[in-house]
Amino acid sequence: MNATHRYRLIVPLVMLLTATLSAVSADSLKVALKARYAAGLPYQLTFRISEGSEQGRPGAVTEGSFSRARDGRCRIELPDQRILFDGQWLWSYDRVTRQLIVEPFVRGSALDVVMELLEGRWETFNLVAQENDQETGWRQFRLRPAAPPDWIEAVIVATDRTGCVRRVQIHDARTTLTRFDLTCPQPSDTSAADFDPRLWPVDELIDLRE
Repeated sequence: MNATHRYRLIVPLVMLLTATLSAVSADSLKVALKARYAAGLPYQLTFRISEGSEQGRPGAVTEGSFSRARDGRCRIELPDQRILFDGQWLWSYDRVTRQLIVEPFVRGSALDVVMELLEGRWETFNLVAQENDQETGWRQFRLRPAAPPDWIEAVIVATDRTGCVRRVQIHDARTTLTRFDLTCPQPSDTSAADFDPRLWPVDELIDLRE
């Protein structure tokens, strides 16, 4: 998985795992984000990512987990890879080769947008439509980016009756459709080593920090 594709997976995932869209105003979204998720640190949930085309052609399916530490560090676990953002650097660990790559956090990148959303700065997305399902209590929201990244055409988010984000569809400029199915966050008992790359078993370190 190359760096660009990794960023594109992290962007919608982290964005949607750290917010609850139970209200339509930007101010309400910020309040809900901080009250429900930030106050519940540390937590963990699982996800399933399905990639395909808007014409219905199936693509890859990936399952994994997302965790946030009490200090706000984010970790994504994939079958053969661990991705960690510590607030400054991006760490990518391959479990098969035991190779660890550390890269600078690129301002203006898609991952930078993620961190804006984590901090409750939702100005980069506009809420353009909302639908409520009276029978299930689920709500669906359609968002469009107000600014770059220009590869995202639209984001469709579905929340359950409790306000958890349970499903999201990302429509990008290449007509690729990426769907995320998520569980609600649960309290996490992960160890400090899971969030500390210095304690991971590494055979090769590629340090791209300046």
